[in-house]
Amino acid sequence: MKLSQEERQSAWKNIVVFLAFTAMLTAFFQLLIYKTGGRGPYFGLGLSWSPGIAAILTCLTLKRGLSTIKWNWGDWKWIRAGYTYPFIYCALIYIPIWLFGLGGNAFNAAMPFIWSEQTLGGGNSSILGALLGFLILLTLGLLKVLTTALGEEIGWRGFMVWEFRKVASFQTMGIVTGLIWAAWHWPRYFIGTDVVPYDAIIMFTLNAAPLGVVLAYFAIKSKSLWPAAIMHAGLNLCLGVIFGGLNKAPEDGDPSNILGIATAIVSIALAIYYLRRAKKEGL
Repeated sequence: MKLSQEERQSAWKNIVVFLAFTAMLTAFFQLLIYKTGGRGPYFGLGLSWSPGIAAILTCLTLKRGLSTIKWNWGDWKWIRAGYTYPFIYCALIYIPIWLFGLGGNAFNAAMPFIWSEQTLGGGNSSILGALLGFLILLTLGLLKVLTTALGEEIGWRGFMVWEFRKVASFQTMGIVTGLIWAAWHWPRYFIGTDVVPYDAIIMFTLNAAPLGVVLAYFAIKSKSLWPAAIMHAGLNLCLGVIFGGLNKAPEDGDPSNILGIATAIVSIALAIYYLRRAKKEGL
């Protein structure tokens, strides 16, 4: 992608203004969350939407059309890929752990029946209810987490990756934007704590930054923010509710943090795959 010097300078200006707005909005909502002890019901949503709002403010400030954000739905094949990716990703992480009992973790066979009771009411545990509960998670559950994931993806993959792509190769853009996305989450680890959990921050970054590469690939290939938004929502749902719920962790904890290590390995491996794929495809 060859651009004139003026176009490259404009892209850098867009990036700087976007990141400045994102930082200010993030700091504002993080402060509210800290001051209220996380009790404000809408501050977390505001935090998640900080990048999206920042992208819109950047467009308005620099007199860019809002249509430059990749709102279009795109090809359905990328929507389907974004929807199914989280399940493949989590299966690669959890199934080997369950099969070999790594770190004392095991498959929680009781969780599907908990989904049944949550769907049909207390005491109504059945296979049909479990399937219905799972279907609700795949639809309404995804829509719920999409409300927060979309706020991020409007900014990160609907705006930022495209501006970085104007001034860098896909490989550089994917790695840099992935690291920025991971770093945006860091404040939650050290705000309000006396001892900064550097080990947790490092492990999270090893998991999130590579995922940022994959999300960037889906955004660039589809020319749309929606596959990335659906994938992001699906990852939150699968990791936090579906596979996370189906995992039975040892009562005394897992000192090896096998789940974190396995997640990092899978994330990095998939990022390498998509970086190579992008190079082969000439992105």
